[in-house]
Amino acid sequence: MMQHAGTMRDMTEEAMRREISELKRQLQVSENRQRTAREFQARAEGEAREFNRVQAERIFCLERDLEPLRLAAENSDALAARHEAREREVAELGEALMEMECEIEAKVAEAVEGAAAH
Repeated sequence: MMQHAGTMRDMTEEAMRREISELKRQLQVSENRQRTAREFQARAEGEAREFNRVQAERIFCLERDLEPLRLAAENSDALAARHEAREREVAELGEALMEMECEIEAKVAEAVEGAAAH
């Protein structure tokens, strides 16, 4: 019976050692996964920072390049507005000229009739 108890104890100790060994292996796997996750996270954060830096630089360059175009568009709009104002002014002057021509023709016709009547 004593030998049987020793064998049971040996089996129990062996089972405990296997369980401890398995738990240590699982712990090592978990630590490796955590380390890998931290490395991936650090790499992802670095890539995100670099992406943000590149995007900010692109935005700055595009805004810088856009400024002369914006100014040109404003100047173009101002020129177009002045051109339209001049076109209106020319049209108004043309109408006034036509009215004057009509008045002159009417006065000439009146003067011719008056001269013919005398």
